[in-house]
Amino acid sequence: MSCFHSTPYAVNFIWIRSGWGSTGEWRFPNDVACKHVTNSDVSITTDDTSCNGRSYYACNSGYKQVAGNTQRTCGFGGILSGYPLVCSVSTCKIDIVLIVEASAYTSSIHSALMAAIGDLAGSLQISTSNILAGVIIYDDTVDLNIDLDDYYSASTLDSSITSIPISNAASAVNLAEALRVGFYDFFTLSKGNRFTAFRHFVVIAKTYSSQTGATVADQIRMNLRNQLFTVGISPSASLITDLKAIAGDDSRHFEVSSPDDLYTKFNNIFQKIAVCPDIIIEPMTVECELDIVFIVERYNLRYTKRFLAELMDNITISSTGIKVGMVLFDSGASTVFRLNSHTSSESVRDDIEKISETNHTDHLVDKGLIEARDNVFTAARGDRTDASNYYVIIVGPFESYPEAVAKDIRSSGSNYIFSIHIGNQYQTEYQKAVDTCGDYTKYTNVDSYENLINIKNDILQKITTCESVNITIPVESGTNNTRAEDVESGTNNTRAEDVESGTNNTRAEDEQSPFLVPILSGGAVLIVVIIFAIILGKRRHLCQQQVNRSVYEEHRAPIPNKSEDHYTELDLTEAHQYIELDSVQADISTVTGQFASKSDNQYTEPHTIKQQLEIDRARLTPDHPYTALDTIQNTQTTNIPSGMQ
Repeated sequence: MSCFHSTPYAVNFIWIRSGWGSTGEWRFPNDVACKHVTNSDVSITTDDTSCNGRSYYACNSGYKQVAGNTQRTCGFGGILSGYPLVCSVSTCKIDIVLIVEASAYTSSIHSALMAAIGDLAGSLQISTSNILAGVIIYDDTVDLNIDLDDYYSASTLDSSITSIPISNAASAVNLAEALRVGFYDFFTLSKGNRFTAFRHFVVIAKTYSSQTGATVADQIRMNLRNQLFTVGISPSASLITDLKAIAGDDSRHFEVSSPDDLYTKFNNIFQKIAVCPDIIIEPMTVECELDIVFIVERYNLRYTKRFLAELMDNITISSTGIKVGMVLFDSGASTVFRLNSHTSSESVRDDIEKISETNHTDHLVDKGLIEARDNVFTAARGDRTDASNYYVIIVGPFESYPEAVAKDIRSSGSNYIFSIHIGNQYQTEYQKAVDTCGDYTKYTNVDSYENLINIKNDILQKITTCESVNITIPVESGTNNTRAEDVESGTNNTRAEDVESGTNNTRAEDEQSPFLVPILSGGAVLIVVIIFAIILGKRRHLCQQQVNRSVYEEHRAPIPNKSEDHYTELDLTEAHQYIELDSVQADISTVTGQFASKSDNQYTEPHTIKQQLEIDRARLTPDHPYTALDTIQNTQTTNIPSGMQ
């Protein structure tokens, strides 16, 4: 026989069978025949499962190799060399982080475990257009060992993983923090994560952690690009429960009794891990133009950066859709990037992830709002006049006073304030920042920084909802169409072009709302009439008092011998009264004259008052001064509305 075997057979007897096959050939039974391991995505192009036979495999049309081998040799014991071919749809990129326990409980198997993981990772199709992989190990602390962009060769990746040492070998493990490091720190563009790749978290654990990872895993899964898988090594019942909760689906959880079992489970594990998920991610589009500036406190940036970076997976940045800027604030404020700094969501996310994670003790939101208003929402820095301006505040549980600045910003143009508030104190201040009239739909509260990610979809919906765009047109000539030259010349505010067109001093903007003209005009006339009626009534009262006093003095004084003396005595008093009445008449004439050309009846009362004054004045003859004044009082008091008497 030509089939190689490393150790000789132990033969206690020989079984000879004659007439084998059609030729009667003499031979031993073949104990080295292999079995193929394939799936519906793989085709067998050459089938030879005999001793030392080579079989060839290929991915079906529309799929590509992501792991395993296309050629395998049948060896002793029915074992094929290499690993089963794993194929996936050709458009998919996958970034994998292997999160491996390295504690006191795995110290005895650490070398074998890392060797097996290295061999499996070494079978991946490592390249920038296919799969990239990195490694995190953990016990009570977490170490980032291999980044995604450290190796672009499967063989060097295999060698590097195999040589990872166990560091602390602590008896305590913190699986939750290991997942946090993977989520917040590992998958960044600067560490090799590709913007459009699916992000696969693979947890390999042996020991149950009191810091369970289920809650963190739920947050990770909120983004459909994030997929989780778990492998338990002789796991306890409590660890199995936690690992299944992390995976989110029992079919994504695997169990082995030792590191060597990873080889036999390879096809099942990698057929799940190394293939594209059956998910279609549609980019979000909006039906309007939005200029959004995130105004973020410089505190706990590990969480706010991840929150904003995850938003960028769902927001499409473009010059005709959404544009994004960012401001950081503490005791002051500074611009991180402007509205015209980036033209893609990927570059925005990269800038966010690169922000230094330093904490400061001051949290002055008003400084951030002012910085955004004065240095980001400007035409030179990308602000568009036909786009709504969204100020999105992200602030923690620290007292600040943003209401006054926020109110000023909201009072002009198409400016809207959104508040994302972390914590349970000082809620009223941030509610009033978005609205002072009780509409707090643009205010969102969350209890902790880590739970920011839980409100991602809610915030995404709010800040991509189109609000109305209000374009303010400045009025250069004033509110009542009065020109300076009209005032100087004493004209009645009538322009030549108005006369030519037949208009009565009406602007184009006024014509758009014709129903307001009679309402406003009528209201103005009514107010003028009431004011002058009050003034007139007071002056009549003074006149009557003076007349009564004069009559009283007349009865007490002797009657003069000459009538000329009588008229001379009254001349000062009566002349003063007539001058006052003339002044009132002139004031009313000035007001009513402006509306004399109106055809409706709303100005009838001022005209009646004017006409009555003229009649009364005509009746004031020198022969009957007292009688005439009494007549004026009685007549005009009758003409005043009953409510004014």
